[in-house]
Amino acid sequence: MEADLEKIISSFKEANQNLRKKAISIGVLMILTIGLTYMESKRLATVYNLIGYQYQLREINTLPDSSFQKVINGDKEKYFPTFSSRTNLDYIRLFEKVKFEKYNRALIEQEIDEADKTIEDLNKVESIGILGLNIPIEPVTYGGMIIILILFHDFTQIIMFRNQIQRKLKKFKIADWELGSESFGFFNRVETPAIKFLRFTSSIIAGT
Repeated sequence: MEADLEKIISSFKEANQNLRKKAISIGVLMILTIGLTYMESKRLATVYNLIGYQYQLREINTLPDSSFQKVINGDKEKYFPTFSSRTNLDYIRLFEKVKFEKYNRALIEQEIDEADKTIEDLNKVESIGILGLNIPIEPVTYGGMIIILILFHDFTQIIMFRNQIQRKLKKFKIADWELGSESFGFFNRVETPAIKFLRFTSSIIAGT
């Protein structure tokens, strides 16, 4: 009987250790996935802004001389409204140069080429190296989410397994310290508002 009890206690402690490992793995993967997703969204936003910036510059560069000069001198609301993105505010510096160079259209063409180079550089970093292969960030983030779901499934299964062990331990008078520390689930017997909230949250997670 005592040997069986030791096995049950050992299984309980092992379940707690597995929960901690799974929680750390899920946390690290979530941070990495969120970070990669944020990086990719920022890259896409910058690329879209640059493409729009190029489009407006090309339109301006095809205008007749009189209209071209008006835009350079400040009549720019049609092409660059006051709510333009920060990227597009580069046109202010550019227009000053064009005006200073006696409305030299070549400077507009140079700016379009520079935007092309910037877009190319941004697209080069849209992938990460894994085992010598360059893999696009977007599939990596989706893969990370799938792994998180698998780990989360294991996490909830271990919680339910650990709670079954706890039910068996209820008939034995065992001090809490003998069972080791635990961080997840609803094993803690202390009835405080914080513990009640954690117990309720864990129940929802396990049920889901």
